Amino acid sequence: MSTTATTSPPSHERVDPRVRRTRTDVRRAAGELLLEEGWDAVTHARVASAAGYSRATIYAHWPRPIDLLIEAFNHLGAIPHHEPTGDLRQDLIAELTIFRTVLVDHGLARVLATLADRATTSPELAEFRDSIVAEGNRLFETIFCQHQSQEQARLSSALVLGTVFYLATMTDEPISDDTLVGIADRVIG
Repeated sequence: MSTTATTSPPSHERVDPRVRRTRTDVRRAAGELLLEEGWDAVTHARVASAAGYSRATIYAHWPRPIDLLIEAFNHLGAIPHHEPTGDLRQDLIAELTIFRTVLVDHGLARVLATLADRATTSPELAEFRDSIVAEGNRLFETIFCQHQSQEQARLSSALVLGTVFYLATMTDEPISDDTLVGIADRVIG
């Protein structure tokens, strides 16, 4: 998962190493708070304390709470993904395994469910949610597009992502490797 929304400066601007370090520390602290304690823990005061900076520094660079949340999601977006091999089944199972791990083991299912809920009342969060969804879909559509039409790839991506997200958020049962293989085989076959 990677996000397209960011509070970082354009890449063509030269960034002072201290600013880069501050951004990295804040992104990490915000991401950890989001996953460990939930959405409401990502406050200016809590992020400042966790990152080791003053609240004034945090407010200066991230004046709105959503700016901190975007940094938290950007931290989560740094998770590595499977490098597609061209083998649809293998690539799909590998990426679904990463998705399951991030959703379940790292607590992203709860965070995404909260984002979906809060986006219904905030156009800014809705736009951010849409960028996250588009990026997640892009990864799976890339895998499927090697073997399916664009429309079929879009639908297949929605099916696998929706199924795993549903299992992670709406059931108490673990999502086994066999379940992921079954999802992949069902969508492929």
